[in-house]
Amino acid sequence: ERRTRDRRAAHHRRRPTVGHTEADEGARRALQNHLDETDQSGTVEPGPAPGLHQARFALRGTPTVSIVIPSACRRVRIRGEHTYYLLKCLESIQKSTWPRYEIVVLHGPKVPLVVARRLKEEGVVHVAYESPFNWSKAMNQGAALAQGEHLLFLNDDVEVITPDWLQRLVEFSQQPAVGAVGAKLFFPGGRIQHAGVAVLDGRPQHSFYAHHGEHPGYFNNLLVPRNCSAVTGACLMTRADVFRSSGGFDEALPLNYNDVDYCLRLIAS
Repeated sequence: ERRTRDRRAAHHRRRPTVGHTEADEGARRALQNHLDETDQSGTVEPGPAPGLHQARFALRGTPTVSIVIPSACRRVRIRGEHTYYLLKCLESIQKSTWPRYEIVVLHGPKVPLVVARRLKEEGVVHVAYESPFNWSKAMNQGAALAQGEHLLFLNDDVEVITPDWLQRLVEFSQQPAVGAVGAKLFFPGGRIQHAGVAVLDGRPQHSFYAHHGEHPGYFNNLLVPRNCSAVTGACLMTRADVFRSSGGFDEALPLNYNDVDYCLRLIAS
């Protein structure tokens, strides 16, 4: 019996194997051939984990991105500093490597002097939203002022940590089959705040909410771009023409589910 087991083990060891590098290169060639044959301009790069690959789609020019930010101009303490969410958000946007963007801010009736000065220095378009606050109405108001080909709706408590974030979003937003694009967002402690919305039993839920930031998801689906039912309005990019032709955000939903409603309407249209 021992000899039989040994022979099987030896036979298994003698089987020819294909190295990971060779297999990965073959997979990338197949994906690149698919892009070429379907007239999708782009290149296939190694993914963030073995066996994963990522298509980087060529950007069609440098369209202007209009970043629309609602803000109550609330004073807060961030990492020991007394400041405003809006100021930290604007400061982080300056890290962006995308060359063409404008910022439109919708604020409350009173703007602190330090915030007003920063908005003026940076040439930010800003107007007051109506009270009581209606997120959908404010975002529609900001979109009406925007001049860009792509609209990015962004909460003022979001800080940019990846300088090429705008081109990464535009890569997908520019594609005719894509209606809205979102980003992976983290809580200050590093846990996942948003990685796409799934609708289960008629209820929208944030996938992998509060999981640790390095969680790979099912079959590594949190490590690469993927399709999902909806994305949060805390960071949502959509083409301006798509937004306007769809009627924008539903103002009957003043605070919650307006982003999910928008995404589901795009899927249905």
